[in-house]
Amino acid sequence: MEEVATEGRYPYRRADFLLEDIPNDLQQRFLSVSAGDVLEPVARGEGFELWRIIKKIEPHLEDPTVKLRIGQRLLDRHFSELASKYTQRRLGAFTSAE
Repeated sequence: MEEVATEGRYPYRRADFLLEDIPNDLQQRFLSVSAGDVLEPVARGEGFELWRIIKKIEPHLEDPTVKLRIGQRLLDRHFSELASKYTQRRLGAFTSAE
């Protein structure tokens, strides 16, 4: 793929990512293919993106990226629960006390 992109003067990049990094509308496409498969082209702006799956691996708890994401989710959940418990949403505009 890199050779074809270079020949056609198209940008090429290789990326490692977790499934949650992909937009929700594309996640099922990635789940339903095997390593070595090429996904149907995805329209992006004036062009298309072409994805080839090199390999799929399950995340491991020892992976620093996974640990960081788990910690962030736990913090987000904790503070979300606190915010919903101790704050109230009010509709309307603030008025000045003049």
